[in-house]
Amino acid sequence: MPTVSHVVRKLVNKSVTLRSALVRGIASYGAIAKQIKPDVERELGREVHHYAIVTALRRYAKETNKCRIEKKKTTVPDIDFTMRTNILYVGLLRSPSLMEKLKKLHDLVKFENGDILNIVYGRNFVSIITNDRYMKKILSQLEGEKIIRVKDDLVSLSISFSNADAHDPFTLLQAVENFAWENIDLYGVVSSEDEIIFLLDGEDALDGYETLDRWMRRNREHTP
Repeated sequence: MPTVSHVVRKLVNKSVTLRSALVRGIASYGAIAKQIKPDVERELGREVHHYAIVTALRRYAKETNKCRIEKKKTTVPDIDFTMRTNILYVGLLRSPSLMEKLKKLHDLVKFENGDILNIVYGRNFVSIITNDRYMKKILSQLEGEKIIRVKDDLVSLSISFSNADAHDPFTLLQAVENFAWENIDLYGVVSSEDEIIFLLDGEDALDGYETLDRWMRRNREHTP
């Protein structure tokens, strides 16, 4: 049978902002307990004392912080930031004919000049990320396909790792949490062996860069 702690943990984990506020120690346990009390009681099917929820919240924050500290002892990302402007995003419906057209896109992009092309295949949709100078050629190549969204003037913010942290879900979680906390929208996230790329609106470029920079500084300052 679910306990108060189990339900509180479940509810907090559903909210990135709430979880981050608790871990950062800037949230009021009493205020949060009052806010989620109806949901806790609904889940348990009985009345729950306010202070039982407060205790569960304190325990959650303490355990989560302990986990983060232990993780930092062995994993302090050594990374470099790279920002690219004038990035194009195209989202479209996946189809048999599209698969053949995507193969030809590599011939359009001049990789030797440092240009990029990332194609992300989903179950029903495909995302294309490249330099917006190729927009006309790419849209022409995709003629006849169901295009859901086209957005240019984006910025890709890349963090390159000197170790295996790009595959560490804890590292990715922290980065995304910080974007959410600063209310920065992400158009997409692409990862490779040693790099994670965040796609942002051009207007959020500086805020995004500063957000990741502050995150890294905090990690290094508080690492034992």
